[in-house]
Amino acid sequence: MMKRYTQDGAITLWLAAALMSLVLFSAAALDLARLTFQRQQLQSVADMAAMKIMQNNPHFLALQQKASMEAELLAEFQPEIDDIRIALGRARIVNNHWTIDTSETPEHGYSAAKVVVYKTVPQSMIASGLFNNQTMTLTAEAATHKNGFLRFAMGSYLAQMSLQKPQENDDEADGEAERLNKLFYILLGTDLGLTVASYQGLAQSTIRVGSVLTELALNLGLGSPQEVLETQISLRDILTTYLNVLSHEEADSEGLNQLLNKLALVQTVPNITLGDILTLSKTNTDGAALSTSLNALDLITSTIYASNAQHFVEIPEAEIDITGVSKITVKTNIISPPSYRLATLPVISGHEPEVKNAQVELELSADLDLLDHLTALTSLVGLQVDASPITMRVKTSEAKATLMEITTQQDHFSADFMVHSSLASVVVEPIIVDIRLLSLINLTATLEVEVINEDPEPHLVTLAFTNHIDSASYSHITRDNTFDTHIDIRLAGFGTLPGVSETLSSVVGEALSTILSEIITPQLEVLGIYLGGADIWVESINTSSTGLIM
Repeated sequence: MMKRYTQDGAITLWLAAALMSLVLFSAAALDLARLTFQRQQLQSVADMAAMKIMQNNPHFLALQQKASMEAELLAEFQPEIDDIRIALGRARIVNNHWTIDTSETPEHGYSAAKVVVYKTVPQSMIASGLFNNQTMTLTAEAATHKNGFLRFAMGSYLAQMSLQKPQENDDEADGEAERLNKLFYILLGTDLGLTVASYQGLAQSTIRVGSVLTELALNLGLGSPQEVLETQISLRDILTTYLNVLSHEEADSEGLNQLLNKLALVQTVPNITLGDILTLSKTNTDGAALSTSLNALDLITSTIYASNAQHFVEIPEAEIDITGVSKITVKTNIISPPSYRLATLPVISGHEPEVKNAQVELELSADLDLLDHLTALTSLVGLQVDASPITMRVKTSEAKATLMEITTQQDHFSADFMVHSSLASVVVEPIIVDIRLLSLINLTATLEVEVINEDPEPHLVTLAFTNHIDSASYSHITRDNTFDTHIDIRLAGFGTLPGVSETLSSVVGEALSTILSEIITPQLEVLGIYLGGADIWVESINTSSTGLIM
């Protein structure tokens, strides 16, 4: 009987132990579920915080906003979290996976933010922490990337506006269209005769860079955008691709269609390398850079310039009356066309995006007619004067605007540009003037001419703008554009002719001054080169596709 009671007691203890184990196991399972739920809840907060950062930074993630973002997010998500830390850096794809570098010197890539949220919780809630009253810190992290794109330009803002707003600038628009017709005739060898309306359609349209490179890669059997940029391609093929892209985007392409019809009549169409005018950003953001767009007229003009690189073309004789000059011929060689660097934001030190105008070389020849001036000086009959022509070579340096920094403040931005104006190097060959009168006078005057165009100081220009680009995003930079001309005259031979040096210096100096101001400077302006300064403006700002990457 006693044995039976002992067995019943053992069973009771075993059942009690089993029940206690079941209770503890259930409590542990519930506690684990609590921790899992808290981790999931914390991860949701991290994801929402990352999305908030993306929403509160319209175009890119700015380092100067880091502290304020942390404070705002902490206040918003308490008490779900105890603390939040934001680390800004660069994100890029490595082996098909996103990696984020938040070190002080991160690898180039997309602007990225990594969010880590913290929450201190009890390690155990079993029996209200009776068996374990320690705490633990849960963490969750999320990351997002965002890049902005800024399209800015340099050249003649007023000429650009004259084509885009004809109702306000009819005369100016007519003049700009005529200059472009003349320029394209010179470069392509065919008369386009495009109307102001045709140019307006192109001036108001944009061409997506990625669409151009993708279509060319497919048509030419090339593997990557970089291969397209490095390959010589027919000008006709490139312009046809521009036309197709404009047509797909339902933009006004009538002007380009007319241009291609005219180009079909040209026997020899040059090849160009697109990389001469388009440079992808070297910051591991090539894919994003391809989503930006460029002004259609600017891109077409730059492409045509590039097709004429390293080839002189002769410009019709200038119809300008210059004292002492009877005939003028000018040849133009576009050494390098205007180029675009597709700017991704924020700016990375060492890879500041820049835009520059064309670099050209001009050759000018002008016949001198000095007989009337020297005869009037001496009143001598039978005076013979032979003068070598004025031969002038003008080579311009590129004007360049470099985007140094973008600063964001709530709903508006400011962009700092370092701008270098164009500089002209002018070389004039020695001018030889022979003066004879029977056996009484036989003089040879050698005129050594030096023309100095002083090196301008670079300008730091700040443009302020909002999401809606307006006139505040335009700046005109001017400087003194004086050509200092020095003429040194050496006389050799026999005979005297009082005042000859002064007369030669005056006539030739005036002729050179007029040539520089009335012929050289306007011709450079047609090509988008402004020796008197530069116009710089921001055309658009937009954002790449974004999302969570961790």
